[in-house]
Amino acid sequence: MLSLLLRVLLPNNSRRRNKLAYFIDRVRNRRAVSYARNRYNSARQTYYAHSVAPDQIHQTPLVSIVVPCFNTPQKYFEPLLASIFSQVYQNWELVLADASNQAESTDYLAEKANADTRIKYIKVTNKGIAINTNAAIQHASGDYIAFLDHDDTLDPDALSDSMEFFDKNPSYDLVYSDEDKLSDDGEYYFQPHFKPDFSIDMLRNVNYITHFVVAKRILIDKLKGIRSGFDGAQDYDFLLRVVDCEAKIGHMPKVLYHWREADGSTAANFSNKQHVTDAGCRALNDHYKRRNIKNVSARAIANRPGFYRAIYSSRLDNLKIIINLENTKLLPIERSFIINRYKTNHDVVKHNIKVLEVSKAKKVFNEKTLIVNGAFIPANDKTDLISLFAISSEESVAGVAPKIVRHGRVYDMGIVNVGDRQEYLFRGVNPNRALCFGSLEWVRNTNDLSDRACIRTGRTGRFIIWSHCEFVAFSSVNHSNSADQANYYNPNVTELSEIVEQQNDYVADLIELRK
Repeated sequence: MLSLLLRVLLPNNSRRRNKLAYFIDRVRNRRAVSYARNRYNSARQTYYAHSVAPDQIHQTPLVSIVVPCFNTPQKYFEPLLASIFSQVYQNWELVLADASNQAESTDYLAEKANADTRIKYIKVTNKGIAINTNAAIQHASGDYIAFLDHDDTLDPDALSDSMEFFDKNPSYDLVYSDEDKLSDDGEYYFQPHFKPDFSIDMLRNVNYITHFVVAKRILIDKLKGIRSGFDGAQDYDFLLRVVDCEAKIGHMPKVLYHWREADGSTAANFSNKQHVTDAGCRALNDHYKRRNIKNVSARAIANRPGFYRAIYSSRLDNLKIIINLENTKLLPIERSFIINRYKTNHDVVKHNIKVLEVSKAKKVFNEKTLIVNGAFIPANDKTDLISLFAISSEESVAGVAPKIVRHGRVYDMGIVNVGDRQEYLFRGVNPNRALCFGSLEWVRNTNDLSDRACIRTGRTGRFIIWSHCEFVAFSSVNHSNSADQANYYNPNVTELSEIVEQQNDYVADLIELRK
């Protein structure tokens, strides 16, 4: 009924209609919170009731779990300790670097360490989380180092799955897992984050890997531990330096880490740590320098703490945008409107980009040509088209495309392989929605790009959806592929969750725990 009312009162793709549809989505989401939490926790209980130990691991090296502590509340440290003691993989040691300035916290941690020989306690002067973590690493004896925050917890399979991964993939240097949130009182697990396999392009946009990683000691020694001066984003800086030393990074598609939504924590409210954004920008700019990526700088996205984007300052020569409208049923005035939107675009004017129709130009695919197939136009006159050209010029990039929205929903964010078939990524989903696969504002890697509004360089390499550059589908285009019913998926999920859109009524099926 709501969908019919929207169609009658508001035109397709109008600003008012999109805002109203977004408001309706938010109301539905709030109503579903309680149900979602209960459903997710029931799935977790079912999983652990029927879980079995992983395959036999041929080697069981010592794993050192390093935890920097600062006035850690007992109500948080007790669950952390319990989660470590309950690990299926038992060849571990816990190294505590205590920088507390409260005698109660110091005495409590020292008492816990004295109760078990597997716990090492080091009292340090507080010089920041990076230096405190390095102190713990220096006293660690293991061949593998696992990083853990002092108020979070691990799943029982966290270490066993990590060591099984290294046992089967000895060439890898670091591995990360999926995660979820843990309520302050420890009663609920919620907001699971199902991550993709390693994606350098997404990592440049946001630290999606975050906390729990297990790395070879030889890698950490090579990097000389955690760098100081990046407190708040020290883990982000560490991961970027891991990338730059050509280390191999693996992903375990399973929720093994529980990030506590403690009062004052980043999990509860990122704005509680504003210095994180500045440190993240500095870490990214250092990364670009190490990679010799010139004329680019990192900038924080306004009102999106922890989200970054690359700003390109270089001028590129001989750029062309070729628009193919031959197979679309458009009126002459509509064709003229589309062409004019490109010609008057801010980046087109500033960089002297040539805009040509396919009938007036030879269609050439190269790193300096943007091919637009279909009636797609920039979402606004300041859409950063030049970023698409600049990104595609990177050596390892095969193609880059913007996010395309139709009727207020994602129409094209590239193509991914799901089993033996190909699917359109996030088709039919609200483009501003944050889901269990992260925000749709993040840059995404895909297995392939469609032939719509994309740059192809003719090289082999990775495909990128640049979500900061958004196109909209012209409302009068008649597409054969309907977005009224769409799968919502991740190529790493065995049992795919579905978001079904029927007559624009949004019905979200909840996510089962990965198995």
